Amino acid sequence: MARFIHPIRKLTSGAQNLINGFLSDSDEVLMANFQSVLEEFRILIDQYVHLFPEFIVQTRQRTATTTYAQGGECLHRGIMNPSPVLNLLAGCNQGVEIPGPEAATDDYFRYSFNEAGELICVSRFQLQGPPELPEDMEFIFRAENVEYGVTFHHGWEEVTKVSKVIYGADGQILSYAASEYDQAEPELMFLHYEKYTYQRNQLTRADVYFGISPDLNMYDHHAFVVSGDSEVPGINRKKKYTVQEVRQES
Repeated sequence: MARFIHPIRKLTSGAQNLINGFLSDSDEVLMANFQSVLEEFRILIDQYVHLFPEFIVQTRQRTATTTYAQGGECLHRGIMNPSPVLNLLAGCNQGVEIPGPEAATDDYFRYSFNEAGELICVSRFQLQGPPELPEDMEFIFRAENVEYGVTFHHGWEEVTKVSKVIYGADGQILSYAASEYDQAEPELMFLHYEKYTYQRNQLTRADVYFGISPDLNMYDHHAFVVSGDSEVPGINRKKKYTVQEVRQES
């Protein structure tokens, strides 16, 4: 998938400035940075909207191993959702690994990994649907410390979601952003954004921004304090924090 990288390099050139901007408490700065993320997403959509058939072929060629899980369908990627805390906030079942589609009793996910063990595609299947045709497919690609995902509805071949994850040099997740996309109403994109704070290599705080709309100048923000000495979540790690380890900041 070498052709993925060229436009992505343009997007990641200001990644550190984006991270630094979120350290400010200014709503004006926050909104400007939220807007820049959404602009990145629109660039991705324009670049890749017609490449769905090619993505499928390249993913088949690059897939070395696959795993499966069911449940957690209200989370982006199910049990492989990048956020270490969103599973506590989303209000759906957490999801469990299964050996294959034949063991599914609910809608399920197929995770495709390349030879390096990197997640490159997430396919979501409906239990009552044909096992060879996923409901949607997310293709994941990377440049330096940034990971992007573009999700297509399989039947419509239209983009329905875009995501971005920034990792630190040691693999710690620094931020996670995602937005639904409707081709019929492309201007209506609401951003979900999370950023994480670490002390001594341990996650201590998660700032979660819901329903972000720079056009409407609105968002909802909740801060969560994280405790415990659990392994720091990173690329392709499925560590999720528990209710006992996360509390909302008063």
